[in-house]
Amino acid sequence: ATPPALALYASGRYSGIVVGSGGNLTYTVPVYEGHIIHHGKNNWNFGGRDLTNLMSKLVQEETPIYRPNSEHYKEFAIMKEIKHNHARILMFYEEKEKEHEPSFHK
Repeated sequence: ATPPALALYASGRYSGIVVGSGGNLTYTVPVYEGHIIHHGKNNWNFGGRDLTNLMSKLVQEETPIYRPNSEHYKEFAIMKEIKHNHARILMFYEEKEKEHEPSFHK
C-alpha cells in the first residue's frame, strides 16, 4: 500500500482525498477503495514556509518595529513557532467565521 492509502487506513477509511503539505509543496491524492487515482493527483508549489513568510510580511506591514532584514533567521523562527502553535486548518470555515462575528446588542 502507498502512504496516502495508509493514511486513510489509519483513520478507518478506504476512500477519500489525502492532503499533504511540507515546507514548499502542498498536494492532494484521491484514493478509492485503497487505490490511488493517479489522474486526480495535484501538486502546488506552496507550503508552510510560504505561510511563515506571509505572516512575517504582514507583521512587518503592521508593526514598524519589526525588522525582517535584521536577524532574519531568528524572526523567521519566531513566526514559524507562532504558526505552529496558533494557526489552524478549518474544515468548515464559514461556520467558524459566523461563531466569531462581532455582535452588537442594545
